[in-house]
Amino acid sequence: MDSIIYTYGGGEVLWTIFNGLALIFKSNSPYLTSVGYLAMLIGGIWGATAALYQANIGIFAKSWFIPSYAILSLMLVPKTTVNIVDEVDPYFRSDRVDNIPVGIALIASTASMVSRAVTEEIETVFPTPDSLRYVKAGPVFGARLAAQARYVRIKDPIVRSNVKNFMRQCFFWPFVASNLKGLKHEALTTSDVLGFIQSNPHPWLGVYWKNPDGSQAFMDCKVAVSQVREVMAVEGDKGLLHLVSTLFGGDHDTSEVSSNLKHMMKDAWSTLARQTSEASGSVGQQMLVNAYREAVDDTREEMGQDRLSPELLSYSATRTLAQQSMSFLVKGTVATSFMPMVQAILFGMLLIIFVLIIPLCFVPGGLSLLALWIRLIFWVQSFPVFSAILSALTTMMHQRMNEGVFRTLGSGFSVETTTALSD
Repeated sequence: MDSIIYTYGGGEVLWTIFNGLALIFKSNSPYLTSVGYLAMLIGGIWGATAALYQANIGIFAKSWFIPSYAILSLMLVPKTTVNIVDEVDPYFRSDRVDNIPVGIALIASTASMVSRAVTEEIETVFPTPDSLRYVKAGPVFGARLAAQARYVRIKDPIVRSNVKNFMRQCFFWPFVASNLKGLKHEALTTSDVLGFIQSNPHPWLGVYWKNPDGSQAFMDCKVAVSQVREVMAVEGDKGLLHLVSTLFGGDHDTSEVSSNLKHMMKDAWSTLARQTSEASGSVGQQMLVNAYREAVDDTREEMGQDRLSPELLSYSATRTLAQQSMSFLVKGTVATSFMPMVQAILFGMLLIIFVLIIPLCFVPGGLSLLALWIRLIFWVQSFPVFSAILSALTTMMHQRMNEGVFRTLGSGFSVETTTALSD
C-alpha cells in the first residue's frame, strides 16, 4: 500500500529528498553496508558483553537482538512507494517515489495525514470559504490577496501615463474636484469607473493620448473611455499574472495557475470585499483606482505637497518614509510567504536526519533517539494545524474590519473603499 504525504508548499523539495533517501536505502547501499554493519557490530558486542557480565542472556535479547531485528525487518528492509501531494504549489501537484523504507514512509505519512485531518476539521468548524482554506490556498491567502491587490499597477509606462492622464482629466477634475452635476459621491463609490465615465462624459474635457511611436492625439472623454477599455482588457490580465507570480512565485506557464487564481479570487473578494465581478475585471478596476490615486498624487506633488500614496511608486522610494511603521507588516508578509517552505524544509531535514539516526539505533541508547525523531516529525507536521487556525481567524478579522467600510461606502472596489482599506 502506498503512503501519502500532504504538504502545503515545498513539494518539489520533499520529492528531491525522498529520491535521495531511495538511493541511500537501496539494496547493497554502501552507506548501510559500512556504517550500518559497523553500528550493529558495536551494539552486538556491547549487548553480548553486558549479558556475559551479568550472566543473563535475556539482556542480550532485550537490549540489542530484538530491537535490531525489529528495526531491520519492520522499518528498513520492506520498501514502499511514497506519493507526495502538494495542495498549494500550482507547479507541483503530486509525484511518487519508489523504494522508500516502510518505517520512514509510514511515520511521515501518518503524521501528515493526522495533521491534514485535524486541519480540515478546524476549517470545517470555522466559516472559511472552500477555496480559501489553508489546505487549498496556503496560509492567510485572503489577506495576502487583499494586501497585494492594493498595489497592483499598470506596468507599461506609456499606458500608465495615458490612463493616469485620463483619470485626472475625465474623472478627477469634473467629478471629484468640481462635483459637476452633484455626482462626486457616486464617482467615489462606483465599482465601475469606466462605466460611470461613459455614462457621464464631460463634453469639453479630454486627454492627449500618447502612442508608442511618440505621436499623440487628442480624444474627448467619451472616445477615450473606449480606448482605455481596450488597454485595460490587456493590462487587467497582466495584473492578474502579476498577482500569480507574487502569490505563488515561479516562472512557469501561468495559464492554469491564473484559472485557479480566478476561482480563488472570486471567493476571497466575495468574502472580504463584497466584489462579485470576474477576477481580471476586479484587477482592472483596482488598477484604474490606483492610477487615479497616482494622478492625484502627481498633482499634489506639482503643488509642493506630499504624496498620499507613495507606496504606489515603489517600495524603495518609500522605505525611508515608512520603515518603522511598516516593519511588522513586512515581517508578516515574509512569514506568510516562507512559512510553508520553512515547514517543508524542516520536515525534509528531519527525513535526512533519519539516515544518521538509524545506525545509532543499533547501539545503546539509540531507540530514545528514534523516539525523539518521531516526536519531532509529528511536531513539524502540526504547523498546518496552527496555520489553519491563523488563516481562519485572519479571514474573519478582515471580514469584520471591512464590514464598516462596505456598509458605509458600498461594495466592490471603488475610490473610497480602496482608500479606506489602504488606511
